[in-house]
Amino acid sequence: MSGKAKKLPRTRIKNTSPQVIELFSGAGLFGCAFQKEGFKLQAAYEWDRVAASTYARNLGNHVEVCDLTKKRPEGRADILIAGPPCQNFSSLGRRDPDDPRNNMALIVPDWALAVGAKIVVVENVALFLKSPIWERLKQRFEKAKYETFTWVLDAADFGAPQRRVRSFTVFSKVGAPPLDDFLRPERQTVRQAFADLPEFPCREIQHFTLPRSEFALKRIRLVPEGGDIRDVARAARHLVPPSWFRTKGKIIDIWGRMRWDDVSPTIRTGFLNPSCGRFLHPQEHRPISFREGARLQMVPDDFLFEGTAEQMARQIGNGVSLGVGSSMARAIAELMH
Repeated sequence: MSGKAKKLPRTRIKNTSPQVIELFSGAGLFGCAFQKEGFKLQAAYEWDRVAASTYARNLGNHVEVCDLTKKRPEGRADILIAGPPCQNFSSLGRRDPDDPRNNMALIVPDWALAVGAKIVVVENVALFLKSPIWERLKQRFEKAKYETFTWVLDAADFGAPQRRVRSFTVFSKVGAPPLDDFLRPERQTVRQAFADLPEFPCREIQHFTLPRSEFALKRIRLVPEGGDIRDVARAARHLVPPSWFRTKGKIIDIWGRMRWDDVSPTIRTGFLNPSCGRFLHPQEHRPISFREGARLQMVPDDFLFEGTAEQMARQIGNGVSLGVGSSMARAIAELMH
């Protein structure tokens, strides 16, 4: 935890079912975590119509499709949660300082003051905390008499079968959430996450993936558990593009299989494509399914996604792991008792 402001007078939230407003809600994974912990989701705002459709299907029709840069704040809530666009703060993104999406995080303090939020949670990639935008965000909140608390958290430390490092900033008028109380020392594995899934494929719970070409399958069959493109190169050089060899084998985390008895790598929006990372099933000759990706995010099986294959994968890969989200919600609940 860092960036703590000077001690301020604290007030308690006297509400048996604290109300939450969510900005940049996506498909609603962060909101789902708060709902599971007994919070009331009052309103959510998202620009992507398909992601908002997933939100409405699973969490309620209180989600509004809108451009938050043009939306005036409305309503009242105890807690505001937000996951502003992160592509330009990510080590995998372009990191363009002039991208207008960078400033969208600065919408959050205006909403917090307008809705009367006592606690605000902003989730983003780890590098967000080193950005000028985060500094401006912190200044605005501290000017409004909020304390600032920050964490860089790995979802695997909170029960997720996935290595997923993200930053969480809490701006609070009621003190620091005791988040460390919800750490889980034993990590869940990919094997445990997939243990009771029905036989593949099972479209009822979206346990399927896109078919692959015969050329792709030839590659996949050569990858052992925990293996990757290097195994393909050793076994069948003609199946690996010449460009890969020009890198002298430095690009290794592609066409890779997950390990049964370890956490998975970070589930990204491109997990349908084996060339995007270590997203092959540990044993079967295919990428992981939508449901397997969702389980690695700790999403319950009755939470179903709308849209095309690419849109579903984007919603899963962009979401907050429910392990971390639920732990944050529980820690905040502790402040209210």
